[in-house]
Amino acid sequence: MFQIRQAAHADRRGIDALLSLAHSDEPTHQRLDSDVLYVADSDAGLIGVGGLNPCGDSAGLLHSLLVRPGFRKRRIARQLYQQVLEHAYGLGIRELYTLTASGRTYFETLGFLPTDDYTAPESVRRSLLQESFDPAQATLMRRPLGQGSTHEGQECPHSQDPAHRAAEHFDAGYYCAESVLMALGEHMGINESWIPRIATGFCTGASRTWGNCGALSGGIMAINLAFGRSYPDQSATPNYDAVQRFSQEFHTACGGTRCSELLGCDLESKEGRAIYRHDHLRHQCREYVTIATRLAADLIGDKPPSLE
Repeated sequence: MFQIRQAAHADRRGIDALLSLAHSDEPTHQRLDSDVLYVADSDAGLIGVGGLNPCGDSAGLLHSLLVRPGFRKRRIARQLYQQVLEHAYGLGIRELYTLTASGRTYFETLGFLPTDDYTAPESVRRSLLQESFDPAQATLMRRPLGQGSTHEGQECPHSQDPAHRAAEHFDAGYYCAESVLMALGEHMGINESWIPRIATGFCTGASRTWGNCGALSGGIMAINLAFGRSYPDQSATPNYDAVQRFSQEFHTACGGTRCSELLGCDLESKEGRAIYRHDHLRHQCREYVTIATRLAADLIGDKPPSLE
């Protein structure tokens, strides 16, 4: 049992102990007053940490993403990362960077791609000067965060952020596809009685049939509302292009698209549902809900739907 929360001053010693377990080849971050840290806290103490250094220029540096040995393979690092990502969006950060020596493949599953340090903003390059690393081994990686919850350059309050609204719906008891479609419908100004009912059968991997993740399906339905056809002589290409891009970006961010591969258990079976409860996989589903909503909202933008 663990919880993800923002670090407090009293966590400093535990965080230092965690960071001392990092591989010797990995860059060492020099802690700054501006750093934002999240921790995974359990009965065994702190078992994970993830940090964000807001660098200015709408950019940030992800650092110190680490889980204690013995607690890995539980997607704790992804949940820490998701909290850092949400914080970055809230600060208006639109480019997230990270520096790694051995984790390039892992960060690629989170949507990062290698980049040259000379293309990074000056604020990021200054922050990199504070890091201790071997230039011959370290790789700088970048993930653009898109415009998701902004309008005319201004950050919307959380109540208007589709990803945050989707998480609120999920926390209130709605399922994955329902939560995503509800939040994105609100984002597009759609208030119809058939939402969320039309999404229910797509939840839990298409009704526990090992199908697509419901969060992905909910995002596709919202994209259909924005780009889908109303008449047979209209082109489906804009819709198909958006869905293909959304599916690819979801796969990159989450490591798959099917419910079974993302959760690693069969929710149709009693044993699988027990694993879901024991391993706190609902937290993982909540992560997929926010990721899917964020990605779909970035693609939809401010496009008004046509429900003729």
